[in-house]
Amino acid sequence: MNVAIYYVAALVIIMIVVVFSLAAWANDLKNYRRQQALSNRLTPLINRTGGWVKDELEIDFYHRIVTPFFQRLSKSLGDRLLPGRVNDELNRRLKMAGVEYSASTYVLIRLVSTVLAAAVTVMAISFVHTLTLMQKVALPFVVAGVVYLLFGTRLTSKYQQRMGQLEDSLPEVFDILSVSIEAGLAFDGALRRLVQKTSGVVQQEFGRVLTDLQVGMTREQALRGLAERTKSAELNRFASLVAQSDKTGGGIGTALHIQGARIKEIRVAKVREKAASLPVKMMFPMVLFIFPSLFVAILGPGLLSILNIFK
Repeated sequence: MNVAIYYVAALVIIMIVVVFSLAAWANDLKNYRRQQALSNRLTPLINRTGGWVKDELEIDFYHRIVTPFFQRLSKSLGDRLLPGRVNDELNRRLKMAGVEYSASTYVLIRLVSTVLAAAVTVMAISFVHTLTLMQKVALPFVVAGVVYLLFGTRLTSKYQQRMGQLEDSLPEVFDILSVSIEAGLAFDGALRRLVQKTSGVVQQEFGRVLTDLQVGMTREQALRGLAERTKSAELNRFASLVAQSDKTGGGIGTALHIQGARIKEIRVAKVREKAASLPVKMMFPMVLFIFPSLFVAILGPGLLSILNIFK
């Protein structure tokens, strides 16, 4: 019995070390990717001005050897396990969910966690002698399936939560943009004002639009990219309005004001539709839970009186 306890304790310690190692590696990978993206943007400027480029041997061993190895491993596995369209869609959902991993890294972590959960379950079952053979065979698959589905459920929940926050904030977004533009600010200045006044997913997504504009993209390209990332019909119409205003020379402030008023009308219509459907939805709990108690309270004394009469 003591030996089994030692084995379980050692297994738990190993699992904790593995989880913390994966978390540390993912954090370092995120920082390395940010540095690499910044370096890729600054390299043309450095080469053009004759600046000094850091020698590769001056990079530490972890970022020079370990991180590229895991990047290549996760990318190769992701390319084999995920088709191109699935990879792009998963990358989009990860970004919109606020996850900094790429699709290949996410799939690798998900598979490794599933296999580790199954292995830990098998080792734990070997110390339990009260289970039947069928239970010993089925339990690792059940635990692995739960861990695998937990990753997908968590990702979907975070994605829907952040998308809901973005959709709920769109009226405020259009109000701030329209007021800023009507006050005399340019479109870039209005976006900068919006990023300063908001937080969360709105600040991140429109901050990315502002960054795209600063690196040379047109308004239509930056806003189309936002609409493609979020799959939002309102933002798609917003991108079309801005593109039409740029082509025709019309005022963007008026278009934004009209778009904000239209979104508010759509929200009010949706609220009224939900309120109109409430009586139908309340019918089922009333029939199942409220009516039986009313029948018991109303008809119960009469039935008892009838039974007493026949007795």
